[in-house]
Amino acid sequence: MFIEDLKNDFYNQLLGNRVLLLVHYDVDAICTCKILQNLFKCDNIPYTLVPIGGIAELRTAYEENNEEIKYVVLINCGGTIDLVDILQPEEDVVFFVLDSHKPTDVCNVYSDSQVRLIWKDEEENIPNFEDIFRDDDDEEEDEEVTRAEGHSLEDVVNRRRERRAWEEKRNILMFNYTQFSFYGKPSASIALELSWRLSRCGVTQVWCACVAVAAQEALSSRPPARCLLDADELQRHVASTKNNTDDSQLTAKITLEKDAWLPLYRSWSLECSVRYSPALGPHLKLHTLAGETRIRQLLADMGVIMVKIHTLSVDFLLESYQLLAVEIQIDGFFQH
Repeated sequence: MFIEDLKNDFYNQLLGNRVLLLVHYDVDAICTCKILQNLFKCDNIPYTLVPIGGIAELRTAYEENNEEIKYVVLINCGGTIDLVDILQPEEDVVFFVLDSHKPTDVCNVYSDSQVRLIWKDEEENIPNFEDIFRDDDDEEEDEEVTRAEGHSLEDVVNRRRERRAWEEKRNILMFNYTQFSFYGKPSASIALELSWRLSRCGVTQVWCACVAVAAQEALSSRPPARCLLDADELQRHVASTKNNTDDSQLTAKITLEKDAWLPLYRSWSLECSVRYSPALGPHLKLHTLAGETRIRQLLADMGVIMVKIHTLSVDFLLESYQLLAVEIQIDGFFQH
């Protein structure tokens, strides 16, 4: 089931209880964890933190740490699988799931109360309950009553035909719902929203959310337009943080600028950044002998001396990347 109020239906439920915090390894999950850890520290909420890399690790982590645990918070893990079926928890254990991986498992969506989903993504087209769940026991009883009351064989056949039609429709719905996986809104953005509602939204929390949003765009997890919308939502929290802080020198702001998509260009050499760029490398066909010639020709056109390529200053590198914008026109090579 989806919760409606982040503060009352989620966070306030954790107050005064020990929490098992299961966190995936991705950047978004780590940023979300940092925000929640800050909130837990403020309210003295004891917790056990366990990193999760897969279903086997999830099962093991829960089995080893579920003693005297009533509330389990899962960050970017558990949302796409049937938690109750896999973990077999006690009836009084409640799972709070904040997972940007989609689609969400329908058993978690329609769980009565044991699995509580913290955020409903607008992009998810979740099938209706009546279209995917049906009580087989009631149907068998209806069929037995039909026979006992002396109904014709035609009525029984019609019921079976309706059931087959329902099952076929269900299979189509579930196939359309589960055939593609995608990423929803970053979990760190939702954790930041919670922090803001608790009046504890600081620069550190905003920075964590910004890193999560930037990571999704860098990894092409979300369409660029969606990433821009996510970044725009952070502007409100930045303005709120500036208004609530006592530091008059604070100049926190979010700016968007077009930049070459070159990994770690401030740490690597210019040649390595260009060579291992996910957009430029395949375009130049660097796996071939001709590709080596192309990259050297490109660097020569930019005025880069190969002998000094490993000792270039940052200012020269930034100037070189501006030249790249003129020399190269490749879709996906430049991002905001």
